[in-house]
Amino acid sequence: MSSTDIDAMIAELKTKNYTHLPPKKDDSQSLKQVCEETFEKTARELENSQHKLAAATERLKQLKQDQQDLMEMIETKKLDETLNASLMEECKRVDGVLKV
Repeated sequence: MSSTDIDAMIAELKTKNYTHLPPKKDDSQSLKQVCEETFEKTARELENSQHKLAAATERLKQLKQDQQDLMEMIETKKLDETLNASLMEECKRVDGVLKV
C-alpha cells in the first residue's frame, strides 16, 4: 500500500466526520508515542474498571449480608407471631376454665 493510498484513505475518513483520528505520523517515534499513549490510556481505563468492579463486588457482598439478616429477622418475626398466637389461645383456654 503506497503513501498515496494511505493519504486517500485518510482523506476519505475525514470526509465522513472521523475527525477523532490522529493526524498521519510519518516517523516511527511519533507512532511509538501514539502507541504508548494509547497503552497508558487503556491501562488507566482498565485500572478504573477494576476499582469499579471491586466496589460493586463489595456492595453486592454487603447486599447479600443485608438480605440474609432480613431473612433471619423475618423468620424470627414469624416465630414470634406463632408463639404469640399460641399464647393467646392458651390464655383464652385458661380464661374459659377460670370462668367456669
